Amino acid sequence: MTDTDRSLKTAILDWRQQQAVKKFGCLFVRRLGAKFLISDEIVDHLVACAHARKPLSNVEQLYQQTKWRREWIEELGTSLLKVIHTFFPQAVASTSAASTPAAATTSTAPSDAPPEDPAPDKIGVKRKKRCGNCGMEGHIRTNSNCPINIAERARALGSAPVHPVPLAETAPITAAPPHPRPRPVSLSTQPSVPKATTPLAQPCPRPRPIPFSAPPPRDVPTLALPTAPVFAPTPAPLPHIYQQMLAQPFAYPVLPPVAFRLPPQAGPSNPSSPHYLPPSS
Repeated sequence: MTDTDRSLKTAILDWRQQQAVKKFGCLFVRRLGAKFLISDEIVDHLVACAHARKPLSNVEQLYQQTKWRREWIEELGTSLLKVIHTFFPQAVASTSAASTPAAATTSTAPSDAPPEDPAPDKIGVKRKKRCGNCGMEGHIRTNSNCPINIAERARALGSAPVHPVPLAETAPITAAPPHPRPRPVSLSTQPSVPKATTPLAQPCPRPRPIPFSAPPPRDVPTLALPTAPVFAPTPAPLPHIYQQMLAQPFAYPVLPPVAFRLPPQAGPSNPSSPHYLPPSS
């Protein structure tokens, strides 16, 4: 990129900033930027077109080169072209010089010369198929109905020559089509299928579900479940002091937390049993 290209790009960017503020407002440009009006890619493409001396003399040529929005290019295209022509005036001169020889040639041409016939429009004309083996039209060399291919197959099999099936393109009008398509049979015209005369075997009956509330069938033996013996836990004997407290509840208003065991005392009633006394208050 030359210095002139850089100067042109700077001028286009300044022009874009001014036109964006004038068209959308300062707040809009601060939020979205001036790229919303014309992108950086279009600016670079304009600089490249001006450097390559491409025709940029009117709005239509500017639209063909950039594909900018039509309504914006009609509104701002003239001022943009003025910026480009300030740095590259050769673009206008080249277009005028290019149009001058064409005009001179048109003026020097004899007026009585007949106009040249335009080339015939060949769009939509389908090219006919031609075989590369036999040279006939209507098929190609890979077609199985080609006479050369049929002769080669007959020679490989060692049998009599097989007559080719006439192609749809080369067959006469009165001949039948080589492969007639079967006619579609609708559901209403289908032949009825005769029903079988032999009786079919009766299917096995489905078992009926047995509800839970129904009694068990009689033929099914009931199994007696063994009953487990019930073991009743025997209560552990309470100490002697607690038995006395249960026998005389008013004699012991407060349950003693700890029972003191005294040494055994010999006596006529129970010489070997120990005595438990509540703690002294």
